[in-house]
Amino acid sequence: MQKDICQVKVVIPIYRAELKDWERASLANTMQVLAAYPIVWLKPEDVDLHDLTVLYPQAEIMNVSSEWLGTKMELQDITG
Repeated sequence: MQKDICQVKVVIPIYRAELKDWERASLANTMQVLAAYPIVWLKPEDVDLHDLTVLYPQAEIMNVSSEWLGTKMELQDITG
């Protein structure tokens, strides 16, 4: 009998290139804890995550429109 295999991807939205210290720590922990799974970063197409991709080359990047993931005004409201 063949076992069913559950395939998942961990999707992490990243709204901006510059992360606060606590956000970097959270991302580092997430990348370590979930390293056994494929990880996808969902980001606005105008955000450059080069520095993060150097640290975490295993992450797949998925670009989406800035309007879909959020506008700069909405992000200011969220992040303070």
